Amino acid sequence: MPAAKRFILVGLDGLQLPMVKRFVAEGCLPNFQKLLESGTCGELLPCWPAWTPTNWGTMATGAEPGRTCLGGWFRRAYDDLEGERDLSTFDSRACEAETIWEAAERQGVRSLAIFHPITWPPRVKESMVAAPLYQGPGIQPMQISHGVIWATQEGPGPRRLMELVQEGDRWRADVQLDIELVSAAADFIDAAHVLPGATVETSEVTVPLRFWFDPSAGSATVERPDGTSVASAKLGEWSDWAWLPFGERGEGSLRFHLVRCKPAENDVVLLQSAPYPRSGWAHPAAIEQPLLDACGPFLQSATAVTCEDAGLTDLFFDEESYHGLWMPRAARHLLEQEGWQLYYQHYHILDHVSHQHLAQADPAHPNYDPEVGKWHLEMFRRGHQVCDAVLGEFMDMADDDTVVMAISDHGNVPNFFQSDYLARLEETGLLVRDNGRIVWEKTKAYMLPMRIFDIFINLKGRSPRGVVDPADYETVQEEIIDALLDWRNPPLSPGGPGRPDSQRPGPHNGKRVVAFAVKKKDAPIFGYHGPEAGDVVFVFNSGYGRGRVPDGSVAPAQQGANHGPQILTSRTEFASNLSAAICAGPGIRSGYERDPDANGFWHLTSIVPTICHLLGIQPPKDAVGGVMWDMLED
Repeated sequence: MPAAKRFILVGLDGLQLPMVKRFVAEGCLPNFQKLLESGTCGELLPCWPAWTPTNWGTMATGAEPGRTCLGGWFRRAYDDLEGERDLSTFDSRACEAETIWEAAERQGVRSLAIFHPITWPPRVKESMVAAPLYQGPGIQPMQISHGVIWATQEGPGPRRLMELVQEGDRWRADVQLDIELVSAAADFIDAAHVLPGATVETSEVTVPLRFWFDPSAGSATVERPDGTSVASAKLGEWSDWAWLPFGERGEGSLRFHLVRCKPAENDVVLLQSAPYPRSGWAHPAAIEQPLLDACGPFLQSATAVTCEDAGLTDLFFDEESYHGLWMPRAARHLLEQEGWQLYYQHYHILDHVSHQHLAQADPAHPNYDPEVGKWHLEMFRRGHQVCDAVLGEFMDMADDDTVVMAISDHGNVPNFFQSDYLARLEETGLLVRDNGRIVWEKTKAYMLPMRIFDIFINLKGRSPRGVVDPADYETVQEEIIDALLDWRNPPLSPGGPGRPDSQRPGPHNGKRVVAFAVKKKDAPIFGYHGPEAGDVVFVFNSGYGRGRVPDGSVAPAQQGANHGPQILTSRTEFASNLSAAICAGPGIRSGYERDPDANGFWHLTSIVPTICHLLGIQPPKDAVGGVMWDMLED
């Protein structure tokens, strides 16, 4: 008999166990506390590289990135130097491994996935997909466009300035919402994922709007130029949802929030949310309108930002809360109306907060300022509180036969230094550039955009402009590895806390920039292989992130945090690069935490086999992980 009848995976991108414990100890995460006390927790080794699509792909298949082919942010062949055939690794067609949703459906178990990578286009028939995380550089194929902060003055966030004209007691602003869409003549799913260099057929849609601001009433009214009403908002409040036409994408939902309304002082701020389509975002399509009726429109991303403007900071968390809570509400509706036994979701707020605030919040960073750090720590606290509310909705949904797991794809760690790998290849003579452009006839090794740790040899007969004789292939591999492992951080004079050029003396002086570098034939040791893997693959040491360096190839980083560049086990006393899992329900041990010093880390490939074991089904055919037996009751 299976231990559970239903499994809910609450995916929280960038969740870190040390931070959860910190805020639980403060008493501000009651749902995480309940899950910890009643279940099992531990850190996991993500797959290398610790990218978002790479590890959500592993969590959906139980396979390593060499099998899924999701080892970067896109798939590109050796001979495709311009990216004409790029395919995003958020695309389900990029994944070569069978998913848990497909395996479950074959065995009569219905699933639901919301805002999860590699779910679109759908590869299931009877199971359900809603609001998939399906995106790439530039044009967004699901979200119609990013939101806008319409304002009369420059400031933080995605602003567009508007000019006010007074008419009686009100002020008018005529604006144009310009949206770039992929042409209907193109497959918009494919075209949306190419990088610069490829041809993309696009069309522009202009949506003219007229804003009326009434300071005495503290209100804003949004109209079409012909006077048709769109929405109205009171100061400090959201408008109702509105629908506007966006050309070939059809109608899109959006709403407005009046942040400030002092037109006489030229201080007006009106936030417009990111438009999302009315249709084309769920499988089967028949669930779209019932979800809109029950839960409202989906909001993919926040327009507001965390910044010195407290109003915009509050709105960021408000928008993220709407986005996060939409998922359990949709899941509950579909559970009651359609039925499902396996649920997967992805929620990105913590990773967003980490990239923006971790370096300033972590006392280990050389430029840490305790007073400044308090505010950045508060951003983490608020982000976790939003996640706690989302988790609580799922826990309320769970009955005695349901397992709930909160899990992440990776953690995050601050960058102490930025490392320019192209500059390193250049200073060792492996790469030659002229005003930033590669001189192919003199270049032995090169890299591709968004495949950060793959170095490719410019090989004759394989690369279109190859110069390296195949007989010299292994010799050049050794040259690349030597260049990487001999790359060291030059000693610098120590500075004072908070100074832009400061560096604490100690182990980073003279430290290797690269933790390891191996030949392609040796990369399967790390689960990394496949047709698109580099001839040499490498990963940065703890504390080293990627970035351009104007003089040399490594320099102190002023801020920033990453998960992909650094070795998987990187951590500080504040943060961890590892994935985290907290799980409770039938068949799960209570009050248990895995001891990595005694037992090693769990591995992310083991999540799918463990879920399948609990549900009493066979795992996907490509899964390589084992069941996490120590988290299960005897």
